[in-house]
Amino acid sequence: MSGTKKDVRDIEPKQFRKNPVNETLKTAWDFSRHLIDSSLDMIVAVDQDRRIVEFNKAAQEAFGYRPEEILGRPVDVLYADMEESREVSLEVARNGSLVREITNIRKNGEPFPCLLSAAMIRDENGRVIGVVGNSRDETERKRAAEALQNYSKRLGELVETRTTALKTANEELHREIAERRRTETALREAEVRLIRHRDELEDAVAQRTLELEEKNHALQVQAQKLSEMNAALGILFEQRDTDRQELEKTLMQNIR
Repeated sequence: MSGTKKDVRDIEPKQFRKNPVNETLKTAWDFSRHLIDSSLDMIVAVDQDRRIVEFNKAAQEAFGYRPEEILGRPVDVLYADMEESREVSLEVARNGSLVREITNIRKNGEPFPCLLSAAMIRDENGRVIGVVGNSRDETERKRAAEALQNYSKRLGELVETRTTALKTANEELHREIAERRRTETALREAEVRLIRHRDELEDAVAQRTLELEEKNHALQVQAQKLSEMNAALGILFEQRDTDRQELEKTLMQNIR
């Protein structure tokens, strides 16, 4: 670009000079340029190659660029992150417009937050010839929000400090009440445990007594069975002796 200083109104976008189809748009652009420059918001327009063709006074003040320094340059130079610049372009191309918070960067390298509203520019035939973005520097708003947050934090700390004594006394009272309740609860629980233990012992004694009675009965039954078995065995032994004697007698007779 030439180093000759020019006012933004004297710099004509390249596409307007060379493309006669855009003469109507050029006329409308020239007519509205004074409105653009009077806007408090930053207005930046780019052509189809994403090169800057409009950079109003609010943008010049915010970014620190003079028109002759920025017109014709890729819009990427205004973004702190080039990837975000490409994301914005792709989203506008896909949806026709967008509204999102972005991070721009000033000429001196300082990043700053902006709220961007962007939309496609079309000629009288509906053909897309560029994109215009209207953005607002969010630095002061965020500073104010941060200051308000800090004030709220300090106020909260002050309130907390002034109520510490009351809170401490209240906590001590609650601790005493809680301790008294714990003591009462412990006594009730101990009483319940003693009663339960007594009942368990009584149940255990009763159960053991029943088991012993059952075992004693079983032993008596077993003793009775053993007695009956002994009697039966005695009869069997007697019968065996009788049978043996008869067998011996028979054998002796056969021998004779």
